[in-house]
Amino acid sequence: MAKLSYIKLFVDYKKQFDLLSNEELGEMMRAIFSYAQTGEEPNLTGAAMMCFSFIQTQLDRDEQEYQQKCESNKQNARKRWEKEEISETDKSESDNISTLEDTSVYEDIREDTNVYEGIREYTNDTKTKTKTKIKTKTEEEKINKKEKVLMRFEQFWELYPKKTAKQQAEKAFVKLGVDDGLLDTMLTALEKQKKSSQWQQVQYIPYPATWLNGKRWNDELEPMKVNKLPESYVSTIPDRYSVNKDYSASWD
Repeated sequence: MAKLSYIKLFVDYKKQFDLLSNEELGEMMRAIFSYAQTGEEPNLTGAAMMCFSFIQTQLDRDEQEYQQKCESNKQNARKRWEKEEISETDKSESDNISTLEDTSVYEDIREDTNVYEGIREYTNDTKTKTKTKIKTKTEEEKINKKEKVLMRFEQFWELYPKKTAKQQAEKAFVKLGVDDGLLDTMLTALEKQKKSSQWQQVQYIPYPATWLNGKRWNDELEPMKVNKLPESYVSTIPDRYSVNKDYSASWD
């Protein structure tokens, strides 16, 4: 089982969790996280093992869907790169045809071809072969790099609370060339921002593409606002509710 970056826990699980003691529930949650990271079967017994078994099935299903999504993104990225390569090749061939049709470039070629008799018909041009190999390797590296970026984007998209304009968000993400370090920074910032007072209302959550283009993971969060009673209202509270009043006299 591959290492999961997140775990889905559904509200419906509460009915089963209520059957466990606090100690059993703690052991089971620890086992869930351990299984998601390592894939190792936990050593649980009784009700804790029973609850873990159906959550394990869900984790395996989520992992399989994630791998399928990554493979699909990988294939899509490869197709896009191949399509772009074909377009560039067609353009190059078209330019070559235009050059051949323009016979004026050959007007200055000498008609006496005897000077070329000493030229070997076949040559082993190792420089050309080396350049071709380097170009092919570079193209493969570009494809692999973009595939990794797209896989990181899926992790970002799963955690972003506002699922809007995915294509624009993907373009912004790829343009940034997000690596593992930047992704960790983004996800950490997201977790904090989702708990902020501003993000508690969906209309104030920025679109994912806007968040990426504006590098909003660097935003400083505003402190949570705590509603306090106005001083004028506090002053009207009767003394009998005062916390500083001595009530010992009424006990006699």
